[in-house]
Amino acid sequence: MGKPHLAMPCPVPALGFNITHTRGCIGVAIGAGQDCGIDIEAISNVRDSDHLRHNLLTQDEKSHMATIPATQRSNLLARLWTLKEAYLKAQGGGLSTPPNTVGIATAGGVPVLDASVSDAHKWRLESFLSGENYQVALCLASHSKIDHIDNALVFLRELTLPAIAAYKKA
Repeated sequence: MGKPHLAMPCPVPALGFNITHTRGCIGVAIGAGQDCGIDIEAISNVRDSDHLRHNLLTQDEKSHMATIPATQRSNLLARLWTLKEAYLKAQGGGLSTPPNTVGIATAGGVPVLDASVSDAHKWRLESFLSGENYQVALCLASHSKIDHIDNALVFLRELTLPAIAAYKKA
């Protein structure tokens, strides 16, 4: 089944896109000339648990998690979860690859795939909060060295009851 793609012929060559949703919000990433993945998670959905840490984190990440205050663990889990899922979606396999086999590190405050990921050099990651409620991650294929992600559009829409009602009327 794999990742969604535009049927050919497409007027824009190599247009990559990805979609995501969580309770109350949807997101779309569009990459001109590059594959992309996006994930969004309502922060309130993520609760620190042994089960989640076991299924999500590499051994190095589990060790790091043990060093941070308990009050910050859910936020870090949400960040790692969305980064890993954005990467796995950009690759096209999604969660068919266990997230605990994909390591995320930080280089100069920027999230990066760690050296254990064979194609780490091919991808750029970005992570940010949308308001106070949502953790968002974006992964773009990068065939050249860049300092930050560009050449991509990200659309986020909070799904409030008036927005849903307006959509259903259209």
